[in-house]
Amino acid sequence: MVIFQSEICCRDRLYDYHKLCRNLLITVLRSLTDCKMTAKNVTLPGNAADEAASEFSEKSPRKGNVLLREVKEGDLPIFFEHQKDPDANYIAAFTAKDPTDESAFAKHWNRILTDEGIVTRTILFDGQVAGHVVSFEQFGEREVSYWIGKRHWGKGIATHALAMFLKEMKIRPLYARAAKDNLASIRVLKKCGFAVIGEDKCFANARGEEVEEFILRLNAAEEG
Repeated sequence: MVIFQSEICCRDRLYDYHKLCRNLLITVLRSLTDCKMTAKNVTLPGNAADEAASEFSEKSPRKGNVLLREVKEGDLPIFFEHQKDPDANYIAAFTAKDPTDESAFAKHWNRILTDEGIVTRTILFDGQVAGHVVSFEQFGEREVSYWIGKRHWGKGIATHALAMFLKEMKIRPLYARAAKDNLASIRVLKKCGFAVIGEDKCFANARGEEVEEFILRLNAAEEG
């Protein structure tokens, strides 16, 4: 009788163990399916889609939306506050001679907004101005640049906004530049399909010395 009860107990434990394994397997399979669906629904220009899928699913803002719209006059005071931040200036390196000069800032943006060859968009995060993105001609090439206000760093906004802008800006090839130690900006550009094609060294107002930079390019062929 003791042996019989022992066997029943063992079978019950074995059954419970198998049931637990089955439930764990179902949970894992469901998680894998959800991950696959999330990656499948992410679309970006170029062959950066696979690289950016994790950025969109893990780091894209979950408490707000990223949108682009035309620059309004009321955005400029916020852009000016972004420009004055010393940390942002150091990282960007190639900035205005005096970021706190409001008159120079106003003249600069007046030229941008009245030049039909320059395309600008305000970046909105949850309805608030978070920065801007701009495309312009330099050295006979079409370039793109962006600026995100410091309080919005680390939220995936730059990657999301640039990807949206690239869908609108169809000109290729498209170039970008970033100081070699501006790792965050370089990472954003690469996730959106840009690749390093060269290097340069220019005087950086924000650092008072020459700074090495990477030259990156986005080709039409890379957007397959």
